[in-house]
Amino acid sequence: MNSLSLYSSENKLTLLRCFFWFFILEACLGGSGQLIAFGGGLSIRKINFTLALLMSFFIIFYLKKISKDIAFIFISFTVSLLIAVITGFINYGRDERVIENLLMQSFLLLLPFYSLFIKNEADIGIVISILKFTSLLMAFIYLIVIGLLVAGVLDFVTVHAIIDGSVEFMGRGQSGFWYKGFLYLCIGLFFFDMEKNAFPKRLKQILIAIAIYFTFTRGFILALFVTIILHQLFFKSVFKSMLILFFSILVITFFGKNYEASSFDRSDSDNIRKIQFHQVIAAVDPTSIFIGHGFGKGVPIRENHFEINYLEIFHKQGTIGIIFWFSLLAYIFFLYNDCRRSGCEKKARPFFLAALFVYIQSATNPFLTNSIGLNMIMISIVCLNIYITDGRESINSNSNI
Repeated sequence: MNSLSLYSSENKLTLLRCFFWFFILEACLGGSGQLIAFGGGLSIRKINFTLALLMSFFIIFYLKKISKDIAFIFISFTVSLLIAVITGFINYGRDERVIENLLMQSFLLLLPFYSLFIKNEADIGIVISILKFTSLLMAFIYLIVIGLLVAGVLDFVTVHAIIDGSVEFMGRGQSGFWYKGFLYLCIGLFFFDMEKNAFPKRLKQILIAIAIYFTFTRGFILALFVTIILHQLFFKSVFKSMLILFFSILVITFFGKNYEASSFDRSDSDNIRKIQFHQVIAAVDPTSIFIGHGFGKGVPIRENHFEINYLEIFHKQGTIGIIFWFSLLAYIFFLYNDCRRSGCEKKARPFFLAALFVYIQSATNPFLTNSIGLNMIMISIVCLNIYITDGRESINSNSNI
């Protein structure tokens, strides 16, 4: 290869890597992908997804640079998608919601794309920087807006009018608002905990925690508590897990009602979840138990997506769908356990906690089966695999000395 062609190849690789980091930044910061949208339903997320999907197929069929684990996940997921799409067309005909559900879940098909560009710990370092930057930026901007509202500089009616036209935002009473991308506001807490300097990291975590509080999202706070409790229970100390559980019960008991009163009435939201559950159970038949009703329609109270992610998975993909998604969590669990054996638990911990948090949070809000949650799940799978490989190589090299 002459120097000119080598230079050209290096430039192309650099350009592709820049695209990948932009892709990750947008996936962390851009909510469900409609924050920057154009006419005709086109958005930055959709453009990025299309380009990344083409690269994924190029990796699989041309470069063939894909691990057995990732290939197995890719094939299993593709089969589950096909079953849900075919069942949806059989049950609902040419309903546009079948394709919409397909496109939403198909983000997981980009797993080979992630594995191509996150190759070593230097790449993981960039991923961590993006996750921390995203979390801190959201916290900073949100607290500034809240501060301006409290000071009377901004009027909530004006703010609500601005966010009302966007599918990414939702008003929270007269106190604040909720943004779909706030999932990464919470995830940042785990990654800042890796920093060595105690005072700056606690200061950043406190800032983020205050921002989370003022989102008035019970699911976030509950999911954070449960994530920490489960990690302590299975990997650290049963005593500490019980202590955290006791503390969380005290917080919920003494501050729960005041917290809800300071935001807005949630009785309608809770009631809708209960009705969804009963309507899903009422729709169950012998076939749907196993493969669901397919992508497409929801239930009478929700025409498409449900607040409880696992209820929607069961309704549309049946037990097979539930098994697939929880098998993915089990895989991440075993990866983290391998990391602990390889001596890299501390580095691997925030990725495991972030993935676990996405799963727990999805019990109250639908994150797991769309690009918001799947981005973190894929990052965790790829990064944990790298830590395991590096850890084993380190052990082998030390044993050969």
